[in-house]
Amino acid sequence: MRVHAPCLPGLFSPVIDRIDPVTDEVRTVKVWKRQRQTARQVYAHRRQTDIAAAEEGHETREGQVLRLLAAHWNYTQHSPTARELFVWAVNVRGERLDDINSIRPRITALVESGLVEPRDKRRCSVSGKTVHTWAIREIGSKESR
Repeated sequence: MRVHAPCLPGLFSPVIDRIDPVTDEVRTVKVWKRQRQTARQVYAHRRQTDIAAAEEGHETREGQVLRLLAAHWNYTQHSPTARELFVWAVNVRGERLDDINSIRPRITALVESGLVEPRDKRRCSVSGKTVHTWAIREIGSKESR
């Protein structure tokens, strides 16, 4: 019979081995990361802030990303990757953004609403990875596939 050494699940690896008590076989189980209560509270607070800002006519985070995409196009005449947009917004425009996660989820929401579309894939000048570039859809353009 094998004895599994005690460890903190998910500390170093997202998968751990567990021993099935009935068959004594080792099976691999994926450990899901639990979301902290504070993260849920922060997300709920940010969402309520966005809803209140939209009701009062102020700019939401999606609106900020849409404005930044348009400003980036007018400034450089090419479609940015998410990371390029973030670096440009912070360094050139002086926008107050926390991290890249201030940009990426908003782009996803804007794509789902049909306002933004993915363009070609190219190497990002910031990260060096091959990723999609993003652009605002033109009025009357067909949906991308």
